[in-house]
Amino acid sequence: MWQDITESTLRKYLNIMKIIVLMLYCVSVVCARDDFYVFSPDEFTPETLRENLEEIKKRLDCFIDYAPCTPLTTEYKKIGTEVVANACARCPPGLKDLIRAFLEVARVRYPAEYSALRVKYDPTGAHFDRYEDAVGCQKSHSVWRRP
Repeated sequence: MWQDITESTLRKYLNIMKIIVLMLYCVSVVCARDDFYVFSPDEFTPETLRENLEEIKKRLDCFIDYAPCTPLTTEYKKIGTEVVANACARCPPGLKDLIRAFLEVARVRYPAEYSALRVKYDPTGAHFDRYEDAVGCQKSHSVWRRP
């Protein structure tokens, strides 16, 4: 039976097998990757958020239960502890940039609220530094001290 197969037929089968193996590899890579968090679009870019101290204060107050939240900040707040614990592993790059802008300004301009945020989302202090590193925070102006 195998003697009846021509070289061109064998090449066709090999090419089909290569395509199948490549497709299976692509599917396995996609399935192995954690999905990114998906949120409603944020009206702020990292640059505009840095410049809007009122918005940063509103978000801080929402996250630490000092004030009501918007629908978007409610979405962020729901996953806050998970995001800190897993160092933003499922955060898309755009969200990491927003978080970095938010944290860097909050740390310097609102140190008391920033400390409350750290304690609320990382009570043991085991994850927050790694989280800030993961989003690319600059820590040269840090004013935070664990109580």
